[in-house]
Amino acid sequence: MNRLHVVTRRAARAIQSARLRVPLPTSTLRVRIVLIIAISIAIPLGTIGLAVSLNYRAELRREAERGVVAEATATAKLIDLHLTSLLATARATASLGQLRSYGDDARADQNQALREFATRLGSNTRLATFTLDGNRFATSNDTPSFNISAYQGFVTAVEGTQAWQVTRSLTTGRHGFYVMTPVMASLPQPSQVVGVLGMGVELEDLDDIIDHPASKSSLNRAITFVIDDESNVVLDPGSVTSLPSWTIHPPKDWLKIPFGAIGNSGSVSFSVDGQAFIAGYSRIEQTGWVAVVAVPETTIM
Repeated sequence: MNRLHVVTRRAARAIQSARLRVPLPTSTLRVRIVLIIAISIAIPLGTIGLAVSLNYRAELRREAERGVVAEATATAKLIDLHLTSLLATARATASLGQLRSYGDDARADQNQALREFATRLGSNTRLATFTLDGNRFATSNDTPSFNISAYQGFVTAVEGTQAWQVTRSLTTGRHGFYVMTPVMASLPQPSQVVGVLGMGVELEDLDDIIDHPASKSSLNRAITFVIDDESNVVLDPGSVTSLPSWTIHPPKDWLKIPFGAIGNSGSVSFSVDGQAFIAGYSRIEQTGWVAVVAVPETTIM
């Protein structure tokens, strides 16, 4: 009996030792449940974090788009206001009594009147009157005489309607904004065109509108320029060619704006010289040009 008792005790101890070394099935199940719960919580949290990050980036982009569109619209209105003022000034100048006579004895009076008025407008504004055959009659500055009968703006003015065009000056060779305004006869024939007043402003001077500290963009590294309906740059601080001053590629190669009704505005994306931009655009009513304000995507993302 004693030997049997000893064997029984040894067997009991062995069983207890095995139980201590081998995890119970219930313990393994608990660990698995904890892991499943942890994973089920972590995956949604990661998904939520990714969604929040993507939403944040999308909101940054929308905010940037709103910003560039607002600045492009403000720039377009500023340029339109300036050009409207130029057209009104040309009409007022054309109504001067001294400009209604084109006899030889009137040339000196017209030269004097044009010089005085050009001085008030600014040293870079040029004024000249032309006879109906396109020959220059009087001028505010001493430059060689020329004929502008081939200019479409002059032809339109002779027909009685004010016109403008962007072209190279026949005297300086620089691009300018030229306004042609009919000079009407005084009573009793107020509808008769007796001559044409030409007003020229070089595009470098119009660049000052968008390069002035009061109108410069507050957006980080913003670029402002103006293009015509053929995507040629007409205004850009530091450049008066068909290329922006900050790239060697013409805008028609990288900027696609949906030209529509006057007053149209919106946002577009483009890449040039390996850099991505977000841009706002707005039409300029007087000319149909488009003001563009662009910022690199790296400054907002």
